[in-house]
Amino acid sequence: MGYFGCGPNDSDDAQDFLCKLLKSKDLQHLVDVTLQEEYRDDSIRVIANILVLISGYIKHPFLFNSDVYRAIEKLELLLNDKEWIGEWKNRRKIKAEIKKQIEALKKCL
Repeated sequence: MGYFGCGPNDSDDAQDFLCKLLKSKDLQHLVDVTLQEEYRDDSIRVIANILVLISGYIKHPFLFNSDVYRAIEKLELLLNDKEWIGEWKNRRKIKAEIKKQIEALKKCL
């Protein structure tokens, strides 16, 4: 139904996270919390997309790069989480999408 999948609830986590993001006054804090926690939902994928989108506007690449590395690490954990991947109807598609996100993040470094 949404960006993160075709099932009726596949984008619920992402939508909830985006609402939290829009209400947040401190994007860096939200990025930090998300990348530090053991999220097993689409929050990390939303953060990865945001990092790619803002990569051209970064004034402090060292801080930004550490966020990118942490996001890559979290996406790789999702990619290897058989239980989380098993929740998806089209496992090959979700794995391919996560791999694309990882590659996009690597291009930001």
